[in-house]
Amino acid sequence: MKSLWKQWEERSMTFSKNDLKGTGQVFSFTFLSLLKNKANIIAMVIFAVIGLLAVPAVLLFGGSGVSVQTGSALSGVAVYNETELPMEEGEIAADDNYFSGVVFRMKDREEGVSIEEGLSPEETAALITRAESGEYQIRIYASPDTELTASDLEPLEGLFQREITRAGYKAAGLSDSQIRLLTADYTTDVQTVSDYADETGEDAGSGYVIQLVYAIVVLMVSIMSVSYIIRAVVEEKSSKLVEMLLLNVRPLALIAGKILAALSYVFSILILFVVCLLVSYGVSSRIFGIPGLGEMFGIASEQFGMANIGFGMIVFMIVSLLLGCLTFAIIAGISGAGCSSMDDLSGAASASTLLIMAGYFVSIVVVNVPSGGAELFSSLCPVLSVFCSPVQYAMGTISLGMLIVSWLVQAAVLLLLAVFCAKIYSYLIMYKGNRLTWKKMIGIARQKTEKGGVK
Repeated sequence: MKSLWKQWEERSMTFSKNDLKGTGQVFSFTFLSLLKNKANIIAMVIFAVIGLLAVPAVLLFGGSGVSVQTGSALSGVAVYNETELPMEEGEIAADDNYFSGVVFRMKDREEGVSIEEGLSPEETAALITRAESGEYQIRIYASPDTELTASDLEPLEGLFQREITRAGYKAAGLSDSQIRLLTADYTTDVQTVSDYADETGEDAGSGYVIQLVYAIVVLMVSIMSVSYIIRAVVEEKSSKLVEMLLLNVRPLALIAGKILAALSYVFSILILFVVCLLVSYGVSSRIFGIPGLGEMFGIASEQFGMANIGFGMIVFMIVSLLLGCLTFAIIAGISGAGCSSMDDLSGAASASTLLIMAGYFVSIVVVNVPSGGAELFSSLCPVLSVFCSPVQYAMGTISLGMLIVSWLVQAAVLLLLAVFCAKIYSYLIMYKGNRLTWKKMIGIARQKTEKGGVK
Protein backbone atom coordinates (compact mmCIF):
# COMPACT_ATOMS: atom_id res chain seq x y z
CA MET A 1 0.00 0.00 0.00
CA LYS A 2 1.41 3.35 -1.02
CA SER A 3 2.00 5.88 1.69
CA LEU A 4 -0.03 9.05 1.86
CA TRP A 5 3.10 10.98 0.91
CA LYS A 6 3.50 9.03 -2.35
CA GLN A 7 -0.14 9.56 -3.26
CA TRP A 8 0.25 13.32 -2.92
CA GLU A 9 3.48 13.21 -4.91
CA GLU A 10 1.71 11.49 -7.80
CA ARG A 11 -1.19 13.95 -7.68
CA SER A 12 1.19 16.88 -7.96
CA MET A 13 2.49 15.63 -11.31
CA THR A 14 -0.67 16.79 -13.08
CA PHE A 15 -2.52 20.08 -12.98
CA SER A 16 -6.14 20.41 -14.01
CA LYS A 17 -9.40 21.86 -12.80
CA ASN A 18 -9.86 18.73 -10.67
CA ASP A 19 -7.05 20.02 -8.48
CA LEU A 20 -9.43 22.79 -7.33
CA LYS A 21 -12.16 20.32 -6.39
CA GLY A 22 -13.11 20.89 -2.76
CA THR A 23 -12.20 24.59 -2.75
CA GLY A 24 -15.75 25.50 -1.78
CA GLN A 25 -15.73 23.25 1.29
CA VAL A 26 -12.38 24.62 2.47
CA PHE A 27 -13.61 28.16 1.87
CA SER A 28 -16.80 27.64 3.87
CA PHE A 29 -14.98 25.97 6.76
CA THR A 30 -12.25 28.63 6.98
CA PHE A 31 -14.56 31.62 6.48
CA LEU A 32 -17.00 30.45 9.16
CA SER A 33 -14.09 29.79 11.53
CA LEU A 34 -12.88 33.37 11.04
CA LEU A 35 -16.37 34.77 11.60
CA LYS A 36 -16.88 32.78 14.81
CA ASN A 37 -13.56 33.82 16.33
CA LYS A 38 -14.23 36.23 19.24
CA ALA A 39 -11.20 38.39 18.49
CA ASN A 40 -12.34 38.76 14.88
CA ILE A 41 -15.86 39.69 15.99
CA ILE A 42 -14.44 42.40 18.24
CA ALA A 43 -12.32 43.67 15.34
CA MET A 44 -15.39 43.95 13.09
CA VAL A 45 -17.31 45.84 15.78
CA ILE A 46 -14.39 48.25 16.26
CA PHE A 47 -14.18 48.97 12.53
CA ALA A 48 -17.95 49.53 12.36
CA VAL A 49 -17.88 51.97 15.29
CA ILE A 50 -14.93 53.86 13.80
CA GLY A 51 -16.75 54.15 10.47
CA LEU A 52 -19.92 55.47 12.11
CA LEU A 53 -18.09 58.04 14.26
CA ALA A 54 -15.39 59.12 11.80
CA VAL A 55 -17.21 61.94 9.97
CA PRO A 56 -18.97 63.50 13.03
CA ALA A 57 -15.69 63.37 14.97
CA VAL A 58 -13.81 65.20 12.20
CA LEU A 59 -16.51 67.85 11.90
CA LEU A 60 -16.88 68.38 15.64
CA PHE A 61 -13.21 68.36 16.61
CA GLY A 62 -11.82 69.77 13.37
CA GLY A 63 -13.54 73.11 13.88
CA SER A 64 -13.90 75.66 11.13
CA GLY A 65 -10.88 74.27 9.31
CA VAL A 66 -12.94 71.37 7.97
CA SER A 67 -15.97 73.42 7.00
CA VAL A 68 -17.07 73.01 3.42
CA GLN A 69 -20.04 75.37 3.60
CA THR A 70 -20.66 77.05 0.24
CA GLY A 71 -22.81 79.97 1.51
CA SER A 72 -23.16 82.25 4.50
CA ALA A 73 -25.03 80.96 7.55
CA LEU A 74 -26.53 84.42 8.09
CA SER A 75 -30.18 85.07 7.37
CA GLY A 76 -30.03 88.87 7.55
CA VAL A 77 -27.81 91.87 8.32
CA ALA A 78 -29.01 95.24 9.66
CA VAL A 79 -26.73 97.97 8.28
CA TYR A 80 -26.28 101.24 10.19
CA ASN A 81 -24.40 103.64 7.91
CA GLU A 82 -23.42 106.72 9.92
CA THR A 83 -21.04 108.10 7.33
CA GLU A 84 -21.40 110.37 4.31
CA LEU A 85 -20.82 107.44 1.94
CA PRO A 86 -23.81 106.42 -0.21
CA MET A 87 -24.95 102.83 0.39
CA GLU A 88 -28.10 101.11 -0.85
CA GLU A 89 -29.26 97.81 0.58
CA GLY A 90 -29.99 96.39 -2.88
CA GLU A 91 -26.38 96.94 -4.00
CA ILE A 92 -24.65 95.42 -0.99
CA ALA A 93 -23.16 92.02 -1.95
CA ALA A 94 -25.12 92.11 -5.21
CA ASP A 95 -22.37 90.21 -7.06
CA ASP A 96 -21.22 88.05 -4.13
CA ASN A 97 -22.58 84.49 -4.36
CA TYR A 98 -21.50 83.74 -0.80
CA PHE A 99 -24.05 86.24 0.54
CA SER A 100 -26.74 85.51 -2.06
CA GLY A 101 -29.13 84.17 0.60
CA VAL A 102 -28.59 87.04 3.06
CA VAL A 103 -31.01 89.98 3.33
CA PHE A 104 -29.34 93.37 3.92
CA ARG A 105 -31.51 96.14 5.44
CA MET A 106 -30.46 99.77 5.85
CA LYS A 107 -31.56 101.11 9.26
CA ASP A 108 -31.19 104.21 11.41
CA ARG A 109 -30.05 103.87 14.98
CA GLU A 110 -32.72 104.71 17.54
CA GLU A 111 -31.67 106.60 20.63
CA GLY A 112 -31.66 104.44 23.73
CA VAL A 113 -32.01 101.18 21.81
CA SER A 114 -28.99 98.86 21.59
CA ILE A 115 -27.98 97.69 18.14
CA GLU A 116 -28.15 93.98 18.95
CA GLU A 117 -31.66 94.28 20.37
CA GLY A 118 -34.24 92.45 18.29
CA LEU A 119 -31.70 90.38 16.36
CA SER A 120 -32.50 86.70 15.87
CA PRO A 121 -29.79 84.05 16.47
CA GLU A 122 -29.10 83.97 12.69
CA GLU A 123 -28.92 87.77 12.23
CA THR A 124 -26.19 90.34 12.76
CA ALA A 125 -25.86 94.13 12.63
CA ALA A 126 -23.08 96.18 11.04
CA LEU A 127 -22.29 99.70 12.33
CA ILE A 128 -20.20 101.84 9.96
CA THR A 129 -18.78 105.07 11.40
CA ARG A 130 -15.97 107.49 10.69
CA ALA A 131 -13.42 108.53 13.30
CA GLU A 132 -12.15 112.07 13.78
CA SER A 133 -8.88 111.03 12.16
CA GLY A 134 -10.81 110.26 8.98
CA GLU A 135 -10.61 106.45 9.00
CA TYR A 136 -13.72 104.33 8.62
CA GLN A 137 -14.63 101.83 11.32
CA ILE A 138 -16.72 98.68 11.00
CA ARG A 139 -18.28 96.96 14.01
CA ILE A 140 -20.18 93.67 13.74
CA TYR A 141 -22.83 92.85 16.38
CA ALA A 142 -24.71 89.63 17.10
CA SER A 143 -27.49 88.76 19.54
CA PRO A 144 -26.50 87.35 22.96
CA ASP A 145 -28.07 83.98 22.08
CA THR A 146 -26.53 83.79 18.62
CA GLU A 147 -25.70 80.43 17.03
CA LEU A 148 -23.17 82.00 14.66
CA THR A 149 -19.44 81.35 14.97
CA ALA A 150 -16.46 83.62 14.37
CA SER A 151 -15.98 82.00 10.94
CA ASP A 152 -19.54 83.07 10.03
CA LEU A 153 -18.90 86.71 11.00
CA GLU A 154 -15.40 87.22 9.59
CA PRO A 155 -16.49 87.35 5.91
CA LEU A 156 -18.69 90.37 6.76
CA GLU A 157 -15.62 92.44 7.57
CA GLY A 158 -14.15 91.89 4.12
CA LEU A 159 -17.54 92.54 2.51
CA PHE A 160 -18.02 95.94 4.15
CA GLN A 161 -14.41 96.92 3.49
CA ARG A 162 -15.12 96.41 -0.21
CA GLU A 163 -18.45 98.25 0.09
CA ILE A 164 -16.77 101.27 1.72
CA THR A 165 -14.20 101.37 -1.08
CA ARG A 166 -16.93 101.10 -3.73
CA ALA A 167 -19.06 103.78 -2.03
CA GLY A 168 -16.02 106.07 -1.86
CA TYR A 169 -15.44 105.74 -5.60
CA LYS A 170 -19.13 106.39 -6.21
CA ALA A 171 -19.06 109.51 -4.05
CA ALA A 172 -16.08 110.73 -6.10
CA GLY A 173 -18.23 110.61 -9.23
CA LEU A 174 -16.91 107.47 -10.89
CA SER A 175 -19.24 105.44 -13.09
CA ASP A 176 -20.24 101.85 -12.33
CA SER A 177 -17.95 100.46 -15.06
CA GLN A 178 -14.99 102.44 -13.67
CA ILE A 179 -15.75 101.20 -10.15
CA ARG A 180 -15.90 97.60 -11.36
CA LEU A 181 -12.55 98.06 -13.09
CA LEU A 182 -10.93 99.46 -9.95
CA THR A 183 -12.42 96.87 -7.59
CA ALA A 184 -11.97 93.80 -9.79
CA ASP A 185 -10.53 90.75 -8.03
CA TYR A 186 -7.13 89.35 -8.99
CA THR A 187 -5.11 86.26 -8.19
CA THR A 188 -1.41 85.53 -8.01
CA ASP A 189 0.50 82.33 -8.67
CA VAL A 190 4.13 81.85 -7.66
CA GLN A 191 5.89 78.96 -9.43
CA THR A 192 9.33 77.44 -9.51
CA VAL A 193 11.01 76.55 -12.81
CA SER A 194 10.05 72.89 -12.39
CA ASP A 195 6.41 73.86 -11.72
CA TYR A 196 6.37 76.03 -14.84
CA ALA A 197 7.75 73.17 -16.92
CA ASP A 198 4.99 70.85 -15.66
CA GLU A 199 2.28 71.31 -18.27
CA THR A 200 -0.29 69.21 -16.41
CA GLY A 201 -0.84 71.91 -13.81
CA GLU A 202 -1.77 69.35 -11.18
CA ASP A 203 -1.67 70.06 -7.47
CA ALA A 204 1.16 67.83 -6.27
CA GLY A 205 0.20 68.32 -2.63
CA SER A 206 -3.37 67.15 -3.21
CA GLY A 207 -2.15 64.19 -5.28
CA TYR A 208 0.20 63.23 -2.47
CA VAL A 209 -2.62 63.26 0.09
CA ILE A 210 -4.88 61.05 -2.04
CA GLN A 211 -1.99 58.68 -2.84
CA LEU A 212 -1.11 58.47 0.86
CA VAL A 213 -4.68 57.70 1.96
CA TYR A 214 -5.17 55.03 -0.72
CA ALA A 215 -1.73 53.49 -0.04
CA ILE A 216 -2.56 53.22 3.67
CA VAL A 217 -5.80 51.37 2.82
CA VAL A 218 -3.91 48.95 0.55
CA LEU A 219 -1.23 48.49 3.22
CA MET A 220 -3.74 47.66 5.96
CA VAL A 221 -5.88 45.31 3.86
CA SER A 222 -2.85 43.47 2.42
CA ILE A 223 -1.10 42.97 5.75
CA MET A 224 -4.33 41.78 7.40
CA SER A 225 -4.90 39.28 4.58
CA VAL A 226 -1.34 38.00 4.74
CA SER A 227 -1.43 37.54 8.52
CA TYR A 228 -4.71 35.60 8.47
CA ILE A 229 -3.58 33.31 5.63
CA ILE A 230 -0.17 32.47 7.10
CA ARG A 231 -1.65 31.83 10.54
CA ALA A 232 -4.34 29.52 9.12
CA VAL A 233 -1.82 27.49 7.10
CA VAL A 234 0.77 27.16 9.86
CA GLU A 235 -1.81 26.33 12.57
CA GLU A 236 -3.26 23.50 10.50
CA LYS A 237 0.17 22.08 9.71
CA SER A 238 1.31 22.18 13.32
CA SER A 239 -1.95 20.62 14.58
CA LYS A 240 -1.92 17.73 12.05
CA LEU A 241 -5.36 18.87 10.83
CA VAL A 242 -4.03 19.30 7.32
CA GLU A 243 -3.30 15.59 7.00
CA MET A 244 -6.96 14.80 7.68
CA LEU A 245 -8.13 17.47 5.23
CA LEU A 246 -5.91 16.16 2.43
CA LEU A 247 -7.63 12.75 2.55
CA ASN A 248 -10.62 14.35 0.77
CA VAL A 249 -9.27 17.64 -0.63
CA ARG A 250 -6.54 18.27 -3.19
CA PRO A 251 -3.58 20.38 -1.98
CA LEU A 252 -4.23 23.21 -4.44
CA ALA A 253 -7.91 23.34 -3.42
CA LEU A 254 -6.81 23.58 0.21
CA ILE A 255 -4.63 26.66 -0.28
CA ALA A 256 -7.09 28.26 -2.73
CA GLY A 257 -9.96 27.89 -0.26
CA LYS A 258 -7.95 29.39 2.55
CA ILE A 259 -6.75 32.34 0.48
CA LEU A 260 -10.25 33.14 -0.75
CA ALA A 261 -11.72 32.77 2.74
CA ALA A 262 -9.15 35.07 4.34
CA LEU A 263 -9.55 37.67 1.58
CA SER A 264 -13.34 37.48 1.83
CA TYR A 265 -13.18 38.06 5.57
CA VAL A 266 -10.82 41.04 5.25
CA PHE A 267 -12.87 42.56 2.42
CA SER A 268 -16.01 42.02 4.51
CA ILE A 269 -14.44 44.17 7.20
CA LEU A 270 -13.49 46.77 4.58
CA ILE A 271 -17.00 46.79 3.09
CA LEU A 272 -18.54 47.06 6.56
CA PHE A 273 -16.28 50.00 7.36
CA VAL A 274 -17.09 51.75 4.05
CA VAL A 275 -20.85 51.22 4.49
CA CYS A 276 -20.71 52.62 8.03
CA LEU A 277 -18.62 55.53 6.75
CA LEU A 278 -21.17 56.30 4.01
CA VAL A 279 -24.03 56.12 6.53
CA SER A 280 -22.06 58.44 8.82
CA TYR A 281 -21.45 60.87 5.96
CA GLY A 282 -25.10 60.79 4.87
CA VAL A 283 -26.38 61.55 8.37
CA SER A 284 -23.71 64.20 8.93
CA SER A 285 -24.57 65.92 5.64
CA ARG A 286 -28.10 66.47 6.93
CA ILE A 287 -27.11 67.53 10.45
CA PHE A 288 -24.06 69.69 9.67
CA GLY A 289 -25.14 70.89 6.21
CA ILE A 290 -22.07 69.58 4.37
CA PRO A 291 -22.33 68.73 0.63
CA GLY A 292 -23.57 65.32 -0.49
CA LEU A 293 -21.18 62.65 -1.70
CA GLY A 294 -21.72 63.41 -5.40
CA GLU A 295 -21.17 67.12 -4.83
CA MET A 296 -18.09 66.32 -2.76
CA PHE A 297 -16.60 64.38 -5.68
CA GLY A 298 -17.17 67.44 -7.86
CA ILE A 299 -15.45 69.72 -5.34
CA ALA A 300 -12.51 67.29 -5.06
CA SER A 301 -12.22 67.07 -8.84
CA GLU A 302 -12.10 70.86 -9.14
CA GLN A 303 -9.86 71.66 -6.18
CA PHE A 304 -7.47 68.69 -6.42
CA GLY A 305 -7.14 68.72 -10.19
CA MET A 306 -8.28 65.08 -10.42
CA ALA A 307 -9.45 64.52 -13.98
CA ASN A 308 -11.11 61.11 -13.42
CA ILE A 309 -12.29 61.19 -9.82
CA GLY A 310 -15.83 59.90 -9.19
CA PHE A 311 -17.83 56.84 -8.19
CA GLY A 312 -16.13 54.80 -10.94
CA MET A 313 -12.81 55.30 -9.19
CA ILE A 314 -14.07 53.21 -6.26
CA VAL A 315 -14.55 50.25 -8.63
CA PHE A 316 -11.10 50.74 -10.21
CA MET A 317 -9.43 50.90 -6.80
CA ILE A 318 -11.22 47.73 -5.64
CA VAL A 319 -10.10 45.82 -8.76
CA SER A 320 -6.45 46.84 -8.26
CA LEU A 321 -6.67 46.13 -4.55
CA LEU A 322 -8.16 42.68 -5.12
CA LEU A 323 -5.52 41.68 -7.69
CA GLY A 324 -2.72 42.93 -5.44
CA CYS A 325 -4.09 41.19 -2.35
CA LEU A 326 -4.41 37.90 -4.25
CA THR A 327 -0.77 38.19 -5.29
CA PHE A 328 0.44 38.88 -1.76
CA ALA A 329 -1.89 36.16 -0.43
CA ILE A 330 -0.44 33.41 -2.65
CA ILE A 331 3.08 34.42 -1.64
CA ALA A 332 1.98 34.29 2.00
CA GLY A 333 0.33 30.88 1.57
CA ILE A 334 3.45 29.39 -0.01
CA SER A 335 5.65 30.91 2.72
CA GLY A 336 3.37 29.55 5.44
CA ALA A 337 3.39 26.07 3.92
CA GLY A 338 7.17 26.06 4.16
CA CYS A 339 6.96 26.26 7.96
CA SER A 340 6.53 23.38 10.38
CA SER A 341 5.58 25.16 13.62
CA MET A 342 4.14 28.39 15.00
CA ASP A 343 7.68 29.50 15.90
CA ASP A 344 8.32 30.12 12.20
CA LEU A 345 5.25 32.34 11.81
CA SER A 346 7.04 35.70 11.84
CA GLY A 347 9.70 34.51 9.41
CA ALA A 348 7.08 33.19 7.00
CA ALA A 349 5.36 36.57 6.85
CA SER A 350 8.57 38.47 6.10
CA ALA A 351 8.55 38.00 2.29
CA SER A 352 4.99 39.24 1.80
CA THR A 353 5.33 42.01 4.38
CA LEU A 354 8.54 43.33 2.87
CA LEU A 355 6.96 43.44 -0.60
CA ILE A 356 3.92 45.28 0.77
CA MET A 357 6.03 47.79 2.72
CA ALA A 358 8.31 48.37 -0.27
CA GLY A 359 5.33 49.06 -2.50
CA TYR A 360 3.86 51.44 0.09
CA PHE A 361 6.99 53.53 0.62
CA VAL A 362 7.89 53.73 -3.07
CA SER A 363 4.33 54.72 -4.02
CA ILE A 364 4.28 57.79 -1.76
CA VAL A 365 7.64 58.87 -3.20
CA VAL A 366 6.78 58.30 -6.88
CA VAL A 367 3.73 60.61 -6.71
CA ASN A 368 6.07 63.57 -6.11
CA VAL A 369 8.40 62.69 -9.00
CA PRO A 370 7.46 64.82 -12.07
CA SER A 371 8.47 62.17 -14.60
CA GLY A 372 6.36 60.33 -17.14
CA GLY A 373 8.75 57.36 -16.92
CA ALA A 374 8.25 57.06 -13.16
CA GLU A 375 4.47 57.22 -13.54
CA LEU A 376 4.51 54.53 -16.25
CA PHE A 377 6.86 52.28 -14.27
CA SER A 378 4.80 52.57 -11.06
CA SER A 379 1.63 51.73 -13.00
CA LEU A 380 3.05 48.59 -14.65
CA CYS A 381 5.35 47.18 -11.95
CA PRO A 382 3.29 44.35 -10.34
CA VAL A 383 4.09 45.31 -6.73
CA LEU A 384 3.76 49.07 -7.23
CA SER A 385 0.74 49.07 -9.55
CA VAL A 386 -1.65 47.99 -6.80
CA PHE A 387 -0.62 51.13 -4.87
CA CYS A 388 -0.19 53.57 -7.76
CA SER A 389 -2.18 52.80 -10.91
CA PRO A 390 -5.68 53.85 -9.69
CA VAL A 391 -4.36 57.13 -8.28
CA GLN A 392 -2.33 57.82 -11.42
CA TYR A 393 -5.49 57.31 -13.46
CA ALA A 394 -7.47 59.61 -11.14
CA MET A 395 -4.82 62.29 -11.59
CA GLY A 396 -5.02 61.89 -15.37
CA THR A 397 -1.37 60.90 -15.77
CA ILE A 398 -2.28 57.51 -17.31
CA SER A 399 -5.21 56.52 -19.52
CA LEU A 400 -7.90 53.94 -18.85
CA GLY A 401 -6.17 51.66 -21.37
CA MET A 402 -2.93 51.83 -19.40
CA LEU A 403 -4.85 51.09 -16.20
CA ILE A 404 -6.29 47.96 -17.83
CA VAL A 405 -2.79 46.95 -19.00
CA SER A 406 -1.59 47.23 -15.39
CA TRP A 407 -4.41 44.87 -14.37
CA LEU A 408 -3.38 42.39 -17.06
CA VAL A 409 0.23 42.47 -15.81
CA GLN A 410 -0.97 41.83 -12.26
CA ALA A 411 -3.19 38.98 -13.50
CA ALA A 412 -0.24 37.42 -15.40
CA VAL A 413 1.94 37.50 -12.28
CA LEU A 414 -0.95 36.05 -10.31
CA LEU A 415 -1.25 33.17 -12.78
CA LEU A 416 2.49 32.42 -12.63
CA LEU A 417 2.36 32.31 -8.83
CA ALA A 418 -0.67 29.99 -8.97
CA VAL A 419 1.20 27.59 -11.29
CA PHE A 420 4.25 27.73 -9.02
CA CYS A 421 2.03 27.01 -6.03
CA ALA A 422 0.44 24.04 -7.82
CA LYS A 423 3.87 22.53 -8.46
CA ILE A 424 5.19 22.57 -4.93
CA TYR A 425 2.29 22.87 -2.51
CA SER A 426 1.72 19.12 -2.20
CA TYR A 427 5.33 18.78 -1.09
CA LEU A 428 5.32 21.80 1.21
CA ILE A 429 2.13 20.88 3.02
CA MET A 430 3.72 17.65 4.30
CA TYR A 431 7.20 19.06 4.82
CA LYS A 432 8.61 18.87 8.35
CA GLY A 433 11.83 20.58 9.34
CA ASN A 434 13.42 24.01 9.25
CA ARG A 435 11.58 26.75 7.40
CA LEU A 436 12.19 26.54 3.66
CA THR A 437 13.55 29.61 1.93
CA TRP A 438 12.21 30.79 -1.42
CA LYS A 439 15.47 29.73 -3.05
CA LYS A 440 14.93 26.15 -1.92
CA MET A 441 11.26 26.20 -2.97
CA ILE A 442 12.22 27.38 -6.46
CA GLY A 443 14.69 24.49 -6.62
CA ILE A 444 11.93 22.05 -5.67
CA ALA A 445 9.70 23.43 -8.45
CA ARG A 446 12.50 22.95 -10.99
CA GLN A 447 13.00 19.37 -9.92
CA LYS A 448 9.30 18.62 -10.31
CA THR A 449 9.27 20.17 -13.80
CA GLU A 450 12.25 18.05 -14.87
CA LYS A 451 10.52 14.92 -13.54
CA GLY A 452 7.41 15.54 -15.61
CA GLY A 453 5.46 17.81 -13.36
CA VAL A 454 3.52 20.89 -14.32
CA LYS A 455 4.84 22.46 -17.50
